[in-house]
Amino acid sequence: LFSGLVGFLVAQLAITTLPYGWKAWAIPGVLFVLAGLIVLLNGYLAFLPTGRGRGARFGSRLLYALFFSLVAFGAIALLMQVPHDAGGRISNEYGCNCSNRSASGTTAPLDPGSSGDLREEIIAPEDVRTFPQGESILFQARDCENEPCQYLWWSDRDGILDSNQSFSRRGMTAGWHSVTLTVTDGSGCASRDSIELGVAPPSACSDVSPLPRYYPVDTPCQGTWPNDTESCQQIEVCHPGLDYIVLDAVRCCNGTASSPACAWARAHADGDNKRCRGLYIIRAFGPDAVYMQGYALFKACCSGYPECTRTSWPSLAGTVSFREGFNQNVANLSCRQEEWGVSAWRSDTNMSENSAVLGLFPAHATVNILQTGVCVDYAAALTTALRKAGYNKSEAMVAASLGYDLPLLGDHPGHAYNLVKLPGEEGYHIVDTTGNGEGINPEGLPHYFWFVGNFMNQPVRIRVFDWWVGYCSKISPYGFNDLGNMKTPPSSEICGCPG
Repeated sequence: LFSGLVGFLVAQLAITTLPYGWKAWAIPGVLFVLAGLIVLLNGYLAFLPTGRGRGARFGSRLLYALFFSLVAFGAIALLMQVPHDAGGRISNEYGCNCSNRSASGTTAPLDPGSSGDLREEIIAPEDVRTFPQGESILFQARDCENEPCQYLWWSDRDGILDSNQSFSRRGMTAGWHSVTLTVTDGSGCASRDSIELGVAPPSACSDVSPLPRYYPVDTPCQGTWPNDTESCQQIEVCHPGLDYIVLDAVRCCNGTASSPACAWARAHADGDNKRCRGLYIIRAFGPDAVYMQGYALFKACCSGYPECTRTSWPSLAGTVSFREGFNQNVANLSCRQEEWGVSAWRSDTNMSENSAVLGLFPAHATVNILQTGVCVDYAAALTTALRKAGYNKSEAMVAASLGYDLPLLGDHPGHAYNLVKLPGEEGYHIVDTTGNGEGINPEGLPHYFWFVGNFMNQPVRIRVFDWWVGYCSKISPYGFNDLGNMKTPPSSEICGCPG
């Protein structure tokens, strides 16, 4: 029993700090088995040769102890080398072509190609910008410098738009357009540049002034917190104050900005700007921790959830404990345990009016004011940013597992994450940025996310692995985004899940 308990603590340390997944549990497992065998065989151990004399017996016992220690070490090392990826990999039996991507043909390469010395690009409108239907839209190309050029603007929805360097167009068809500019110089050399352009129904975000620069064309939302439906207050696709996230993604993917998150996104984008934007946003909410940081254990405490109260005094329920390390806005939150979700957020300026309960806060509050959250906050913020960055209603949503087990804490009531469909892929990715976790595994399921629990009145940061959460086996039949609830896709359409 002693060996097993010591092994448990060592395994907990390993599983929290190292990417071993389930293999770390080989430590207490081997020690339990070995200790059990020694207990069962205790009567037979007396027949082992020990020599005569007190010193000889002591030396023999020391040698046997070293021998059993080497057996335990060898067994643990062997199990650690078992070839298994904690996150799982996609194989044909799962029926999801996550790694067999094809070019979508809807966006320009990340580095627009050119012929000869011609260097042209679209100046206006900027990529993934949205305009209300009927508004005049300015199209402008970079000047062709000292030689005459021919310009051809083309939309995949409306066909040829114009043949001038600069023009305005009104009355374009509602929806997302892939607009391509082809510029041909006097010698016949041509270059192309493309953007995505959104044309939204006049009702979309109509109650917001000024209009956001980026918002989805298929949203029913007309406003933001506190003056719209609950889903539109939570997934705030119309909020202008979140535009900067999309602008960061656009600049990353057109090559005018750089960062570690950007470099990773461009390296995995396969030349597709929309894919690049999505990967940048996932990475920036996930391991690069650009827009949100850490895990808001204080929200779990206020609502009395087990990660705060189960391994400590029940008196922590209804308190805003473990706020250290976060910004001053977090420090000034109050707690009204009976409240839930967006209704608990009452002010953007006076934090004491806001209750730090679980449930969704408005996305702008989570990202811009508190800059942290629990799993559902991360999932809602990511969905909001992806929807604003050109992902349609069926390509980005919040999903959840109905329950899972955590070491030290036991049963947990559930976990929220995202389902995202990237361009050129047939299946959805489960994306988990909670606590700045891995976010996305291009090969299948996320390997882990970061979670904070309370052990003996101290916050404990734990790396939670996919097999605990039950991404595939425990997924809820319904997810949601700004359009409200929607059915989650079948497991056969989720990368890493068996069909």
